[in-house]
Amino acid sequence: MAYIGQSLTEGTRRVYTYVATASQTTFNAVYGVGAVDVYQNGVLLSPADYTASDGTTVVLGTGAAYLDEITVVCHNTFSVSDTLSLSGGTLSGNIRAPLFDTDQNTTKTAIFQVNADTLTTDATIAANDNASANGPLTIDTGVTLTVNGTLTVI
Repeated sequence: MAYIGQSLTEGTRRVYTYVATASQTTFNAVYGVGAVDVYQNGVLLSPADYTASDGTTVVLGTGAAYLDEITVVCHNTFSVSDTLSLSGGTLSGNIRAPLFDTDQNTTKTAIFQVNADTLTTDATIAANDNASANGPLTIDTGVTLTVNGTLTVI
């Protein structure tokens, strides 16, 4: 399937396809241990049918037949770092929303940030929260804004 935009590097996959020689058991592939699927002639093998433990080779428990097609699908894995847990943490420095520039195919820090000008659902700013909005700000009839912390309208 075609993808418009920058190529994906996280959450993607790498596929290796081989045509086996008689009784071939070892196939090369770069993968994260535990993030690989192996197919023999289009049939997904059970992890019990192969060993994929070193990140560079997949070894079948039973040798493939001559001209069997072996496909190794390696799922790229990633982890999120530098995040705050739901139980809290401390932020420092200037934090700004990213902006994707489709002309340059790059991500930049936004100079202008846009927010809605009308509050349409009830909202509460907690006592330990600071909030800001670019004004003027309108609150729909019947909608309640409760400010227990700090709200700055710029």
